[in-house]
Amino acid sequence: MKQKHFWLTGTLMLAVCVGLASCGGDGDDSIIPTPGTEPETGVDNKTDVAVTCSVLDVGSWWADIEGFVNLNLITISYSSAEMGVEVSKQAGFTGSVHTQAASMTGRSFNVHVTGLTPSTTYYYRAYLHVLGLVFNGAVHTFTTLEYVPSSDPHDYVDLGLSDGTLWATMNVGASHPEDYGDYFAWGETKPKEQYDWKSYTWFDSRTYGKENGPTELLPEDDAAYVNWGPEWRTPSVDQIKKLIDGCTWQWTQQNGVYGIKGTSKTNGRTIFLPAAGNRYDTFLESGWYGDYWSRTFGSGFPYNAYYLNFSSDKVDWYYYYCSSGQSIRPVRASE
Repeated sequence: MKQKHFWLTGTLMLAVCVGLASCGGDGDDSIIPTPGTEPETGVDNKTDVAVTCSVLDVGSWWADIEGFVNLNLITISYSSAEMGVEVSKQAGFTGSVHTQAASMTGRSFNVHVTGLTPSTTYYYRAYLHVLGLVFNGAVHTFTTLEYVPSSDPHDYVDLGLSDGTLWATMNVGASHPEDYGDYFAWGETKPKEQYDWKSYTWFDSRTYGKENGPTELLPEDDAAYVNWGPEWRTPSVDQIKKLIDGCTWQWTQQNGVYGIKGTSKTNGRTIFLPAAGNRYDTFLESGWYGDYWSRTFGSGFPYNAYYLNFSSDKVDWYYYYCSSGQSIRPVRASE
């Protein structure tokens, strides 16, 4: 996890933050960094003075929680800070689990807490760690949803498309629609640490790309089929075209995640695709565009496959290097 690094100067000033709304008062929110100062010490374990949080959404196994660091009411010399949410089944936070925020926007942060138990009440609070000092927010509770078993746990939306295709509501490897999920090279069924030609499964294969060979992924090479079951496939390029043409598209945020929302021209139902970007080599570039594989092998250039690509001002389909790591949004046939 990345830590946010700050260099500030001043004295420690604390004020109670009762809730998210009360922390956004008038005044100058800026803090001018001044490097090279020594940290101040002497304050520890203050409750609900620096951070607060509230639940945004909750499922059977997870919870989305928004936190708020009251920087407008804190001036302190410190070189690093860690913020996140602490969750426990016990009011005294025995055996608690800390989920650190991966990033911070302004004065707020979001965490996605997983590994919870269905139909269970949890205690939670925000925390801020600065130079060995611990600031804990007020304690709140939430209760996870009841888990209802299903033969197929993956949900889909019927957008009324002309080909009858049903599109999944989340990516392979995701636990809810805003998750980026896993990244796959074309024709590979597991995510990996590095995406390049050297590690690509089919680089020296004559299965795909050879004359009279298959032009679409075989089921055993389809990440949607392998990871979600036989009712699911990676979409064909024709299914992607019909999705693009069958919806109106808007660049937006859903629960703080950038992506595009498609609204069906037929029945008004919607689908959200997060801007998960792609991976090449060991790098991940995300947040401002999305790449989603089709199962259709490219034509006219070796070792390319068709994919859905979007950014804030366009939604289209192209072809790209099969070795790159992209998202997969599965489809299944209309029932």
